[in-house]
Amino acid sequence: MGLIRSKEGNLRRSVVLMIDEEDREDFLEFFERAASGLDYSYRLDEKGKLVIDIFGDKSSQRFAERKIRNAYRNFYIMKDRKMGLRRYPVEVIAELAAGVSIGLVEKSIKLKGRKLERRKDVLITDLEPDEITDMINELRYSLDEIRPFVKQKMVREVLVLASFISGVNVVDMMEKAIDLGLIEEVNGIYYLRKNPDEIIRMLVGGD
Repeated sequence: MGLIRSKEGNLRRSVVLMIDEEDREDFLEFFERAASGLDYSYRLDEKGKLVIDIFGDKSSQRFAERKIRNAYRNFYIMKDRKMGLRRYPVEVIAELAAGVSIGLVEKSIKLKGRKLERRKDVLITDLEPDEITDMINELRYSLDEIRPFVKQKMVREVLVLASFISGVNVVDMMEKAIDLGLIEEVNGIYYLRKNPDEIIRMLVGGD
């Protein structure tokens, strides 16, 4: 792909993508999130193809082109639905989840009783994109709420999982766990007194 110089003197590289008209709005919304930090503009050519112009030096343009083509690939991976299941590239979930570990997302899906399979760098689940987003936002809110009280990641995530499954506020869940002797504080540090899965089961089921 050749380079041309814009009127301002910057090098410009163009990437042309075939996007179905019915997908265009959703793709652009997804692309703009994925392309955060890139120097680009986009337009439609006379044939309705999406043309993305990227600016900068050759190195930054190569990086931007990889990111654009990766976003294109990921968009259509997630759009494809087979037998009631969707595929989500782990890198997309990681970007969306920023601050919420992929492990916590996977455990939350499983504990909710939803289908989940991981194949290398792709999560396969029956959750729709808006359900994934809502779940991650809920997990992030609980993590932010409990973080001032509990510094240990494992303890935080156990409490957040129990809160997510039960619908009980995460701070209330922490107090319940302390009352039941499932976690304890020693010199300002919280420790789990049982296996994490057992603690979650006891907090959620009340056994």
